[in-house]
Amino acid sequence: MAAVLIVVLVLVGAWAMHESAPPPRPPLPSAAMDGATPAGAAGARAERAPAALLGVRWRLVELDGKPVAAPTGAAMAPTAADGEPPWLGLAPGSQLIVFGGCNRIGGTYQLDERALRFDRLRSTRRACAPPTMQLETELLAALPQVNDWRLSGDRLELLDAAGRPRLRFESAGPLAL
Repeated sequence: MAAVLIVVLVLVGAWAMHESAPPPRPPLPSAAMDGATPAGAAGARAERAPAALLGVRWRLVELDGKPVAAPTGAAMAPTAADGEPPWLGLAPGSQLIVFGGCNRIGGTYQLDERALRFDRLRSTRRACAPPTMQLETELLAALPQVNDWRLSGDRLELLDAAGRPRLRFESAGPLAL
């Protein structure tokens, strides 16, 4: 019964997402194209393993320098009524899956050892409490600005083109598809 409910929710969510997605951004440059290293990158950049980001549910802990709710956080930002905190996942086939605290956000991603970009973002349109909607609005504004990534243990930072952290995540286990 739970599997049927999940399938129905996924189909309803996909149907509800708006179709006015922007055109995809150009492909990421290949590491073979030049030996340049993006600004702010450390010498260990070539050793980064993009595969470590895939199949993980990344729980959002900070957005533009502001802490984001943990499910039991008392003085933190709001989460969904069921207590599920916002999270992001990079699934096979370049599929981006995000829960913003109220709505599901989908899209595509381009990932390699040098960069990460999100495209074709779309969202369901449920109405939630104003603080939760504000958090989702800020999350949706930050995602297209992501241009790079940094992984340290179970913590993931998504950086803009200037190398500033826009989003910080902690691993919350495997991504359930």
